[in-house]
Amino acid sequence: MGILKRLLGRKEKSKEKTSKIAICPACEKSIVETVPSSISGWLVPPQYYCPKCGYIGPIYLEIEVEKEVKEEVKEEKNGG
Repeated sequence: MGILKRLLGRKEKSKEKTSKIAICPACEKSIVETVPSSISGWLVPPQYYCPKCGYIGPIYLEIEVEKEVKEEVKEEKNGG
């Protein structure tokens, strides 16, 4: 039982250090943004938009990165 607790503890610690970001499936370079719609999530899946290549669709890639990297990506996106 001690091994199981240690493994679960490691998994929880690693989740604290990582975060997920959304990437465009077409160009694989940009963070996609959700396109607001009055029926998204209720009648149809939400739509995502890539400002770099213009992709609009319901699919995006999600990758795990360290939280520090996610903050750097957000700063680059905001022009800071």
